[in-house]
Amino acid sequence: MPDQLNCIKKLKRFKVGALFMQAGTGKTQTAVGIINSREDIDKVLWFTPCQTKKNLKEELEKCSLKYEVEIVGIETLSNSKKTYFELLNKYSNCKFFCVVDESIKIKNYCVRTQRITTIGRKAKYRLILNGTPLSKNYLDLYNQFNFLSEKIFKMNYNEFYNTFVIEKRVVKNRVIKKRWLEGFTNLDYLFSLISPFIYKSDLKLDIKKETKIVEYVAEDKVVEDYLILKEIFIEGIRTEDGQLLGNLQKLQHSYAASLNKKEELRNLLNNLKSEGVPTKKIIIFYKYLVEEELLRNEFSEYTLLSLQKHTFGLNLQSSNIIIFYNLSWDYALMEQAESRIYRTGQKEDCRIFYLISTFGLDEMIQDNLKKKEDFLWELKQKTIQEIEEKL
Repeated sequence: MPDQLNCIKKLKRFKVGALFMQAGTGKTQTAVGIINSREDIDKVLWFTPCQTKKNLKEELEKCSLKYEVEIVGIETLSNSKKTYFELLNKYSNCKFFCVVDESIKIKNYCVRTQRITTIGRKAKYRLILNGTPLSKNYLDLYNQFNFLSEKIFKMNYNEFYNTFVIEKRVVKNRVIKKRWLEGFTNLDYLFSLISPFIYKSDLKLDIKKETKIVEYVAEDKVVEDYLILKEIFIEGIRTEDGQLLGNLQKLQHSYAASLNKKEELRNLLNNLKSEGVPTKKIIIFYKYLVEEELLRNEFSEYTLLSLQKHTFGLNLQSSNIIIFYNLSWDYALMEQAESRIYRTGQKEDCRIFYLISTFGLDEMIQDNLKKKEDFLWELKQKTIQEIEEKL
């Protein structure tokens, strides 16, 4: 495979590397090629999201990995001290290759990131894999590359922040009342630090991907609930109650179970059926539990997947249509979800449908997804008046 050969050629001189390859381009196969090119290791420790462990095991068997591999769920390191200390003990005197699959999962400074980084530092070689290395902004890169080596940045997180972030502050009586990230600077310098260790591959397929918006108007009762929660949301911003994310979720949740939305989905599915599309070709992604319950009660013949649980590691090329019953404001999740069908091995054109309400929140989320920016960060840049007008 060209990606394998080019990647090995680029990263051979380093003990660490980052495969930023879009989902569906064969990054697991490429990673195996890199690992198999090393002759001085005994074992492979592969961290991956818990939901993808079974699929990864099957894929590694197909890729002919020549070393013994232990697959550990990333989330397990958040909850289990026992697993952490067992791994530390097991790999303290072992020549091993450590891989973090979907390394976006260690972008935040938290228990699992610290533990995986500590274990990884004992490895002879380290590799991170991701199709979407940024889900919010460039700060996502720090912990991923710090796992590879602290020598890449040669700075702690605060120094990294101060070097690359443009921050605005509101100061009153020498006390910082408000601070927010306005943008980034010194990006050429940032890229010069990380680019030697990155192999990037974009997806090139001879099929089309068509995106279509299916709009619906919610019923009056849902509109009333939305308007009430909108006022609570705006008031929360005005008083800085610290509940931005929670209030935002409540606002979106207010129309998650809209009856008109359900009927619009039914109309769409009937139209696809009239085209001769089999049910097995259609995947419906939901976000909230109330949506899952509704879909399982009335549309159980279709493949129903959670945006939170099923966006990584699944190869679903046997389907070629995705319907988003709701939107995530995390564009990385949406992109990963689409990549379940739009990937290497897909032989049919793909269609993506977005069920969008006429509420301003959906329009704001959709606009932000197009710009591939962090929605919460974008929201914080707007004035209260601008948010009121948009919502």
